[in-house]
Amino acid sequence: MGTHKNRRAREAFAAINLLVETFPAAFVRINRKPLKLGIAEDMLARGVAPETIKVGLRSYCRGVGYLSAIKAGAARIDLDGNPAGVVHRRGRRIRSPKTRGGGREASGEDRPRQSSEGTGQGR
Repeated sequence: MGTHKNRRAREAFAAINLLVETFPAAFVRINRKPLKLGIAEDMLARGVAPETIKVGLRSYCRGVGYLSAIKAGAARIDLDGNPAGVVHRRGRRIRSPKTRGGGREASGEDRPRQSSEGTGQGR
């Protein structure tokens, strides 16, 4: 069981590294900003592998730094760092295991959508 977790952690780390190197205006290590809704489709259009998108976005958007940035009214950015809408608070709220102790909540609608194309997931 430990080996599986280590492999998943390595895959997530590698995927995030690739995103940080490929799109430095959008993906950063500190001071994360909310990403554009539908950013996965933009990444696919620029040639990023579907599995990298799936693993990278899942890990990046579940991080405490990203969840802290998701506040109503905060500006979203696209892959080039340009403004791409704002965060809205609406819909069903879900709580992240990493933020349960702090009482913060993140709305499922406020997370960037991952593309269902090529990831084995439907909408």
